[in-house]
Amino acid sequence: MSTVITGNDFTLVIGGVTYTPQTLNATLTIEDTQEQYDVLGARVYKTLTVPYTLDVEILADWGATGGICSALTTATLTEPDTSLAFTMTAQGPDATLTVTGNLFPKLPPASGEGFEASTISWTFVGDRNTAVAFASA
Repeated sequence: MSTVITGNDFTLVIGGVTYTPQTLNATLTIEDTQEQYDVLGARVYKTLTVPYTLDVEILADWGATGGICSALTTATLTEPDTSLAFTMTAQGPDATLTVTGNLFPKLPPASGEGFEASTISWTFVGDRNTAVAFASA
């Protein structure tokens, strides 16, 4: 039997603030940078860095007190090279997976869609100086 995790089982925290209620989806992508070398008598593998990105799509909250749009705008304009801690937690029926790391703030895009709720999406770049970590319980 396969394990299915839905959005109801998912939590996203950036910079210590939980944005789960407005997060439509989030995808963590880790780039494979492992290199291989043929040395005398063997093949060896070496990974120097582990680059990663976090793609998010949210319901836009421009103008809301404590919203992610204004928080990221402030962080990007005042300290663009200071990364923010993030945590993603996926709760399954038998286990919980928690992923942690640091992301650099980015200005969220602004848009509008008439009478529909506005959604925006963008990509955070992971801080390679802070390793992404996985923990399951």
